[in-house]
Amino acid sequence: MRTVKKVFINLVAVIMAIFACMTFTACEDIKTVELDIQVYDYADNGSMQNYTMTVDLYRHLAPDTVDAIVKYIEEGLYDGKAFYKLANYSTQIMVGDILSDEIKISETVKPELGKGEFERGGTTGSNLVNKKGSIGLWRSWTNADGSYTTSSTAMSSGRATWFIPTDTISAYDGYFCVFGQYDAEDDANKAVLDA
Repeated sequence: MRTVKKVFINLVAVIMAIFACMTFTACEDIKTVELDIQVYDYADNGSMQNYTMTVDLYRHLAPDTVDAIVKYIEEGLYDGKAFYKLANYSTQIMVGDILSDEIKISETVKPELGKGEFERGGTTGSNLVNKKGSIGLWRSWTNADGSYTTSSTAMSSGRATWFIPTDTISAYDGYFCVFGQYDAEDDANKAVLDA
């Protein structure tokens, strides 16, 4: 009887240890990043307002993308980059490819392009939808073989530019890698996006 009891206790201990390891691994796979953002307030004679936005990056869904983004953050690649909107992409904010002197990241950064971490690119774990609260990687139109295409069949991931939907963009679902999210109801996050 004692042997059965010892085996049972050891089995429970092993199961708990495995569960704890899995829990810690999952926690490590969600990287929380705070973005320090400065916004010019034109209504207040061009004064600068400081904001902080908190973003969760989902490495367990898009490991190559998140590893690249974290590397770029650590290297200071996003320092001094602009948040901006384009007239023909009015339901999203772009981040990371334009400096104040108009030099684009795509001209200065040439990371390896692999297959995109999204459904049409062959990865099924990164299929978060493109809606307010999401953060996605703006996809390059360059194919993995280096050729250029203007069609949505280009499955290469992007270089370093993020897009932040300000509304649902269902046409992007399955075609762009959504690698993170932010709390759209958080007052600090709302304030920076409104600014």
